[in-house]
Order: sequence, then C-alpha cells, then structure tokens
Amino acid sequence: MQHTILTQQLDMNDFYEVGVTTCKLQRSIYDELDHLMKSLSWVEDPEKTYSSVPDFVADNRKNNLGDAKAETLEWDYDRNGTIECFPESFRILLEKIIKKHLVEWANAYDFQIIFMDMWDGAEDCPWHWDGTDDSDIIMLCYINDYAQWEPSWGGQLLVGKRHLTSKGLFSDFNEINDVQTLLPQRRTLALVNNRN
Repeated sequence: MQHTILTQQLDMNDFYEVGVTTCKLQRSIYDELDHLMKSLSWVEDPEKTYSSVPDFVADNRKNNLGDAKAETLEWDYDRNGTIECFPESFRILLEKIIKKHLVEWANAYDFQIIFMDMWDGAEDCPWHWDGTDDSDIIMLCYINDYAQWEPSWGGQLLVGKRHLTSKGLFSDFNEINDVQTLLPQRRTLALVNNRN
C-alpha cells in the first residue's frame, strides 16, 4: 500500500500515467469551503449511501426517486439538477479551484461542471470503473477535522490497473495491479482521469 504525500501542485504525469494526481488545496480556498460546509444543514441520506448529506442534496435525491426500484439511483439523476440544487457560493468556489489548481490544464480541457455532490462518510465501495459517468475528470476535495488521517479509519480511495478481457469493461475486477492509496486527509484535492 502506497500513501501519497501531498504536494503544492497537481502532477500531469501522474494524471496520465497512474490515473490520478493529488495536491494540497490552496489554504484560502480550503478555509472558505470548510466554512461553507459547516454552515449547511446536514441530514440523513435518503439513499443510505452516506452517513449524512446537506439538506438540498437529500431533497434532490428524493425528487429523483421517481418509480425507480434500483439499488442505486445514481444513473437516474438529472445531472444538471445536481448543479442547480447547490448554492451559488459552491459553484463559485469550484470555479476558484479550477482557476487556481488547473490553470495549465486549460490547454487540454474545456472545463465544464456537469455533476456536483457532497457527503459525509460513505459505504464500502467495491472495485468499479466510472467511465459510464460521462465526465473526463472527477475532482474530489476532502474536508475533515483531522490534519492526519489514520488508515484504520477507512475511506481511502484506491486506484489500480487491470487488464481488459473479452468480458468487457464492466466485469473482471478480480486482478487489480499497481494500487495507489489516497487517504482522505484534510486539504486533499484529487483529480482522477476518468478515461484512463
């Protein structure tokens, strides 16, 4: 298990070669995000996927339930609806993160926010591929009360490589190699290459 030491900048080589890169979220942006999150009203997640979610996220999930009986509802979401339910202050802050941390990446990507989510705690998620989610990049910002995260607490993001077989993209997660472990420690900004 390899732990990542946070640097000040995202590493484009890691993004393309490993599939993920991390850095420390700029202090002023982190403080603003932390303050905004603590000012929210958090409630139990109606899907029971997370420990809690902001009330507007819970309302958006309830509104998207419809007649779906699936175990997970993520594919039923109106993705634009997830953005529209967030307060403007969060969209502005996300734009700040992009302008501060991804300025060099703008030569390769035309950044458009297509989905937003926020949660506290999560279920144990098995190996999977998020390529079905129509985004090229997934950005994760970790906000928590702990300067150092103990691995025994769980919550790590595992990134690995697998050989694609004739079974297709959605199966054969038995042999995963070159795993990188990212702890959800405070101020972590992670960029995942969702097409890698």
